[in-house]
Amino acid sequence: MTTLEQKIWDLALPICEKNNVELVEVNFKKQRGENILEIIIDNESGITMDDAVNVNQELSDLLDVVDPIDTSYCLEVSSPGCERELKNENDLKKSIGKYINVKTYAKILIDKYEVKEFEGDLLDFDENTLTVDVVVKTKKKQIIIERNKIAKVRLAVKF
Repeated sequence: MTTLEQKIWDLALPICEKNNVELVEVNFKKQRGENILEIIIDNESGITMDDAVNVNQELSDLLDVVDPIDTSYCLEVSSPGCERELKNENDLKKSIGKYINVKTYAKILIDKYEVKEFEGDLLDFDENTLTVDVVVKTKKKQIIIERNKIAKVRLAVKF
């Protein structure tokens, strides 16, 4: 997180708490030639349009007063979506029992198959591993994946 993003985080956090939403991420980026200040919020029951509008309006008003960004930008407040990335311990804790997608840096040998991407239910985790109930070639199996081998973990939609 850049210094600017941390400053925006510190401004946005009390607004999010007041509105009973979790501040997930702050990004200041350039997209199609335009500066975008992206605020990602979430809630156990999902984000409503009113949640996004309320946070957007309150944060916009505060940013107009504090003026931490010295260039023009567009403020966007949104949810992380149904396939949100799980970035920290808190995200993983809230996702136990949920269906996830795990991508590893290299293939892992499971029985006689080399697999680099898994989908299944997150059963548990600790600082070194994730335990996931997966299906590998039609066979249900509980696997333990070392966290240092994981490139990305996100929620997944089960079809």
